[in-house]
Amino acid sequence: MKWNAGLLKGFVLILFISGGVLAQNDVRKLGVGLNVGGQKLYGDLTNTNIGVGVEGLVSYRILPFADVAVALGFSQLRYNVLPGVSNTTDVLNADIRGSFDILSRGFIRPYVTVGGGLINFKVENSGVGRFTNLAGFAGGGIKFRMNPSLDWYVGGDYHLTNTDRLDNPLTDQGKSNDGFFNVRAGVTYYLGAHESGEPNVLAEQGAPFEQIDDNPDQFTPSGNPMPKRNGETKDMEEYVRLKSRIDELTQNVDKQENDIASLQRSLEERKRRLASLENRAVTHPPANVPKSSSMSGFDEIYKEALTNFYTRHYDEAISLFDLLLKQYPNHALASNCQYWKARCFFSLGQYRQSIGELQKVLSYRRSPKKDDALFYLGRAYLKLGEGGQARDAFSNLIRTYPNSEYLEQAKSYLGKL
Repeated sequence: MKWNAGLLKGFVLILFISGGVLAQNDVRKLGVGLNVGGQKLYGDLTNTNIGVGVEGLVSYRILPFADVAVALGFSQLRYNVLPGVSNTTDVLNADIRGSFDILSRGFIRPYVTVGGGLINFKVENSGVGRFTNLAGFAGGGIKFRMNPSLDWYVGGDYHLTNTDRLDNPLTDQGKSNDGFFNVRAGVTYYLGAHESGEPNVLAEQGAPFEQIDDNPDQFTPSGNPMPKRNGETKDMEEYVRLKSRIDELTQNVDKQENDIASLQRSLEERKRRLASLENRAVTHPPANVPKSSSMSGFDEIYKEALTNFYTRHYDEAISLFDLLLKQYPNHALASNCQYWKARCFFSLGQYRQSIGELQKVLSYRRSPKKDDALFYLGRAYLKLGEGGQARDAFSNLIRTYPNSEYLEQAKSYLGKL
């Protein structure tokens, strides 16, 4: 008796260790299950009844069509020892079993199962303790593969023991060893099986399936959609991620283009206002400046010079501004000519030359371009890497011309120095 109890404890220990090893190996193939049903005793007594039973198991899918499992269960064997007098034998079973699908694909899968293990039983009302013996079994049934994660099944198996005491603990001398037949219905859930790449059987049967497109290659000859494989699903996820990123970047580009268009419109408006002011200055010179017969000649050259500047013909503009400064040194717009000449050099990237011309603008006693000259003087110094000189120019602009249109830009540049 002690040897049998130790054997049972050892088998239970192996059961739990095996479950832990299977869980660590690959969770995508590990399953847990439960079944319930009834069983009938086949022994020395012929008048037997159906008892109830329940069993839990841990299984591991070693192949798409084969599982190995360890199980623990409890069942009752019911029988009549005399007419009208019934008794029961309580049975604990711990076994290892293999299950093999006869059909490895499809929704309905017939299977066979074989295995063996230990039974520990007690005959009620006998006054005798528990017994532990060996039992082997074989059987079969039908699985219903609902999806890669879930199996429902019904089946039966016959357990043949190496004892004759299941219905009479006082003797082990019957004609043959006792056995019992189980009929069970149960369910097995495979943890993470949806990641294993096994096709979804419900999708094969025509159930809706995600990520099916209009590509004819996506459908079976019968017209049912083919399931996506794991690699194809990952490709689709990567496609969606990249497509979303492209859409986001496209939206950003569109926004930048709109901002650029807005700035261009603002620049054109400023140019029109500037040209209008220049024309007013040409056609309506200050009252204290006497008109001369050469005024019309200045106007034509000045307009042509400004046109060359705005169309980026800077060399031609410089030549015309030089001509005006030479022929009309005392003209009311002489300082303007000096300023636009400096701007031409700035646009050509000749910053040192531009600085010299801008300083000439500042030397005029009166000029409407002094704040403009200070602003571009600071920018020219920045281009040459002379931060101290740039700081002085911007500070002078802010201090001397608080109402200048360049005030905020000068503050911005100064804040970065």
